[in-house]
Order: sequence, then structure tokens, then C-alpha cells
Amino acid sequence: MNIIPRNWNGRTIRQREDGYWSATDMCQACGKLWGDWSRLSSTKEYLKVLQNKHYADSHNGQLIDSSVGGTPETTGTWVYRKVALRLAQWLSPEFAVQVDEWVEELLTTGKVELTPPKTQAEMLLIYAQQLVDLERSQKALEQEQERLNQNQKQLNQKQSELTDRVEQVEHEQDRFNAPCGHKYTVLGYSKKLGLEISLKESSNKGKKAACLCRQMGIEIEQVDDPRFGMVGLYPQSILAQVFGEGL
Repeated sequence: MNIIPRNWNGRTIRQREDGYWSATDMCQACGKLWGDWSRLSSTKEYLKVLQNKHYADSHNGQLIDSSVGGTPETTGTWVYRKVALRLAQWLSPEFAVQVDEWVEELLTTGKVELTPPKTQAEMLLIYAQQLVDLERSQKALEQEQERLNQNQKQLNQKQSELTDRVEQVEHEQDRFNAPCGHKYTVLGYSKKLGLEISLKESSNKGKKAACLCRQMGIEIEQVDDPRFGMVGLYPQSILAQVFGEGL
């Protein structure tokens, strides 16, 4: 028995010359299952009514023909054209319209107009165009990847700069909050002693500490206090004298 191949969205739909259609192909082309449709109560009722009509009588009473173990061209579930039309309506509106046209073509003309096979030259042109499209897609992907790599490189650089800056800030904070070579700010030392002093007291003690450092030839370091700007950093021994005077 001759098989008439149809095409729907790149999928082959087989049609037999006796008017039966491959329900297997139809369902696969639309991404649905034959069993889901055949189990519907409306489907069973339709098949029951159709079975009593002359459509089935002229085809040995078979509306559904399941072929197992035959050739690849004939295996699968086949349905009478009336059933195929009903199935197509369930699968999708677009597919139903296409099947209607195929059936009408066969009933009206008694033959099927198949697309003639392409010549070798036409096939080569199609293949060449596909290669061009593939190369364009590959180039676009490479350009997009390059852009992403550049963005990642910039992000990594900014992240590195931010990390360096954070380390610098943390270093300054450590110098402010904890001893660094046994040196403290006035407020840092008062915090170490568990004392709360006013800004005025802090300023006065800072002046006394600076005076003692100058008298003893000790260089006064500066540290960036995020609250007050640059403040003096004094040896613990100097601050002990200053705070001892104030106690």
C-alpha cells in the first residue's frame, strides 16, 4: 500500500492511499498523546455513532487500525479520515484547518499534489544558506561572549579596587579602635579604659599628648577617624600620663 507523506511544521504526517491517517504522526506533530484523546467520553461516543454509519462499512468496519511489527512506513495507529478530522480538531485549530484542506484536496481532485523533490543544485543552495546562517549565529554568539567577558573583566577590576579600599579602611579602623604599635587616639584609649569623655575633654587631652610628644621628640602619627577626620595617634605611655593627670 502506498504511503503519502504530508508535512506539518517540519514533521511528516503519513497518509495511506485508502484514506487512513497516522494518528501517531498527528499526535507527535502537535505534542499530544493519542491515549488522552481516545479515552475521552466524547470520543468514545463519536466513534460509537460513526461505527454505525456506512463510512465504516466501506472500510471493513474499522475506524482505528493499529499496526505493530510491520515496516517503519506502516507501523503505528491509523484512523479513518473522519476520525482523523475529529482528532485534528482536538490537537490544534491550525492543524485541523490543514487536515481539512488535505482531505478536501484528495476528495475533490482524487489525487494529492506533492511538493516535487528539489534538484541537487537547489539542495546545495539551501545547504549553503544554512551554513551562512550558522556562521552568522556563531559569530553573534562569539561577540556576545566577548562582551560578557569584557564586562566580567571590568567587574573583577572594580571588585579588586573595592577590596583594596575596604582593606585600607579596615586597617585605619583597626588603628583607631585597637593598638597599632601600642599607639591610640585619645578616644580609642579612653574606650580601652572604659571611660566616656566629651569632645572638649578629648580635644584638651589631645593637645596635652601632642605637647608631651613634641617635648620628647616623638613624631605624631595621623589616622583618619571617620567621625572627625585626621586625628593624632599617640604612644600608650604618653596617653597614660595624660589620662593620669585627669584622673
